[in-house]
Amino acid sequence: MVAEKVLDITSDPSFLENVNEMGSLLSEGLENLMNEFDFLAEIRQKGLFIGVKMIEEGFGPLLSLLCYHSGILAVYANTTLLSCSFCLR
Repeated sequence: MVAEKVLDITSDPSFLENVNEMGSLLSEGLENLMNEFDFLAEIRQKGLFIGVKMIEEGFGPLLSLLCYHSGILAVYANTTLLSCSFCLR
């Protein structure tokens, strides 16, 4: 039942269109953040899935915590990479 509803939603062409639009907006915003903050070394993005590489390992857990308090699901992957997925509240 739930899986069927997920398939209904994700197979709608407007769903992918929205993902692409939101991905473009995120890409622009992330580019601005890279220019503003020196601790961001690299940002990798595929749609709404984002990897953020930082210059120091201590920033990973801190950024993960800040994302959590901002309603963003972020998983600290290793010493310098944070994987983020955006979720709706």
